[in-house]
Amino acid sequence: AVNGETLLARLQQFTNCVYGPVFAAGLNFWQLGDAHYWGHNCLIRIDPFMRHCALPRLPGRPPLGGEILSHDFVEAFLMRRAGWKVWLAYDLPGSYEQTPPTLIDELARDRRWCQGNLQHTRILTAAGMVPFQRYLFVNGIMSYITPALWAALLLLGSLEVFIQMRRVPVYFPAAANLFPAWPVNHPDIAARLLLGTCVVLFMPRILGIARVLLRQTQAGHGGALRLAASAFLEALSSMIFAPIRMAFHTKFAVLTLMGRTVRWDAQRRDHDGTSFREALRMHGAGSLIGLAWGIFAYRSNAAYFLWLTPVIGGLLLSIPASIFSSRRRSGQAAQRCGLFLIPEERQPPRELCWAAFLPPAPARPIDQVEGFVRAAVDPRINALHAAVVGDRPPRPSASAARAAARALAEGPQSLSRQEKMQLLGDPGRLRELHRGLWTADEALAPAWPLSALAQNAPPSSAQPGLASQARSGTGVSG
Repeated sequence: AVNGETLLARLQQFTNCVYGPVFAAGLNFWQLGDAHYWGHNCLIRIDPFMRHCALPRLPGRPPLGGEILSHDFVEAFLMRRAGWKVWLAYDLPGSYEQTPPTLIDELARDRRWCQGNLQHTRILTAAGMVPFQRYLFVNGIMSYITPALWAALLLLGSLEVFIQMRRVPVYFPAAANLFPAWPVNHPDIAARLLLGTCVVLFMPRILGIARVLLRQTQAGHGGALRLAASAFLEALSSMIFAPIRMAFHTKFAVLTLMGRTVRWDAQRRDHDGTSFREALRMHGAGSLIGLAWGIFAYRSNAAYFLWLTPVIGGLLLSIPASIFSSRRRSGQAAQRCGLFLIPEERQPPRELCWAAFLPPAPARPIDQVEGFVRAAVDPRINALHAAVVGDRPPRPSASAARAAARALAEGPQSLSRQEKMQLLGDPGRLRELHRGLWTADEALAPAWPLSALAQNAPPSSAQPGLASQARSGTGVSG
């Protein structure tokens, strides 16, 4: 994870860099040749992948049926069933991406992942699945069921404390007994639970830091002291965010099992700041639950309330934590202090240096309409889209031809979403629309509101249209 600007993104890339290698090496140790793909790291579609990994459509209606959202596990299973092995190349450098910049963006991604992972319940019984891959499917499903179990454990524990505090102890039961029945406390069991929890939470962090120190790469993280400070603050922030994620993951699992579905849309990678209204809308209910829960626990048993403070505190701090972690100013302040640094910031690898020469992103987010316009207007995007989808002649579709003609004459706003998707799925027809735009009369150009892309005009264009705007530097601003 790289190029993080907000505080949350910088936290994510720090944990990914310091703790990720140990985590990936551990996964490789257990998975061996039965691993699964990791998202878009499987970009090179080798011939066996093309022949064996076409995703099926699950029977039934969404959310558990229909198109498969979390495809990585399924593709690896199909490859494995065909006789190939899938290994996690945990020691292979040169793979980078950006993480969601805000907690709300991260939770929106998790909502889609939750539905995708719960879809895997329909695949667990598929023929040809090796036992360890079946375990990986179960592990992925449980990653969104476990938060609900944790929440149920905490709520039932609070209810048990409430009942016990209002139950009158009976020291001398009716049955014959030589000694009084004194209430029994088990602090040793509580201490062992606390110790086990700390080992699970902090041992991976200790191993990650030890790896950095043993390899003497702490300079890339600002030195040993800043590395330690960053790790401490990351653990503290993780303690605050964990109850928030627990509450939302529980909600996501319940909504999915109730039949509520979501679409897999593009994720935001560049965003500066969650507004108070947006944070209140997303986290207001959780804050109220945390407040009521805290009052209930304190009035039931003050000692038990102390055990719950990490959970209740995270829920109460959800609104300010979501806002503060979403600010670029917060991330930049941490960077100036030498916190959450990664080596790629000080010595960018060649892949990131190459990426710096790519066309700059637009100044404002690209919505659905503008994305279609870029594919139709920008020569580079049009050629890239055709290469990815598969360049071929236009399909003999009367509806697609009418949609392209109307788009050329009236602009992209005249098309429905279905018509845009139809043209995007027909690269030959989209290429015809692209050529028509660059050779059309200048009177048609104002219908296409991306004159900023006119700088990519083909130098051989001889007609007016958008090419004329490119040469003259004029045009309609989007």
